[in-house]
Amino acid sequence: MQPFDLAGRAFHYGAILTHYAYRYPRLREKVRNIMRRTSSEGALTVDGHAERGLPGFSEHRRYGYHRYMMARYMYAIPYIRGKDVLEIGCGLGWGAHLISEYPANVTCIDRSEAAISYARREWKDPAVQYTVRSVEELNAAGQTYDVVLAYELIEHLEVEVARVLVREIARLLRPEGVVIMSSYFPEQDWQARQAERKNPFHPHIYTKGELSQLLAEVGITEHRFKGNLMLVARKAGQLASAD
Repeated sequence: MQPFDLAGRAFHYGAILTHYAYRYPRLREKVRNIMRRTSSEGALTVDGHAERGLPGFSEHRRYGYHRYMMARYMYAIPYIRGKDVLEIGCGLGWGAHLISEYPANVTCIDRSEAAISYARREWKDPAVQYTVRSVEELNAAGQTYDVVLAYELIEHLEVEVARVLVREIARLLRPEGVVIMSSYFPEQDWQARQAERKNPFHPHIYTKGELSQLLAEVGITEHRFKGNLMLVARKAGQLASAD
């Protein structure tokens, strides 16, 4: 079964957690280790807010958000096995640590020096490299990748920077490469604008139509949303010769 075929189904994070965290002891051990990181919460937030936080933070546990945080990385496992992976906006790096045993390697970037410093210090994974780099600096990346992860990122970017992000994702993906994104992707524009007003760190919430258009502009037309929280898209392969 090809993992892309699963992408049209709803994102049931409870089922994903059950499948992976409870069937794979090493992954379950990592979940427990990550969830124990609850101390000095203020010192671990970045840029003055907890959206670059850890799943074990009290506000995430209180509302069950930690389960979604974990599940979106576990969902990527069928796509990343043995692959070269890039994570853009990795935050404190715990997500790459969680799934580090599955890909060939993971390059994690974030614009925050504090976040990258924490990731390098706390997570010791030979297959993971943490680098300070912003979305605007992605054009300096020469390597291409099989999979790009961009979780809870695009809503934090101004519209023009988001265009840069999508353009660079298309450039960095190899033919048949996959990008997995997470955010809130509502159906209606009024839902997106309402969500923006609730969070000052989200300058633009993308509707499904808006994001579909952005992807189409860079030639990524094969994509599917998983409910309102996840998107999986695949870059087309090399075009066959007309001869």
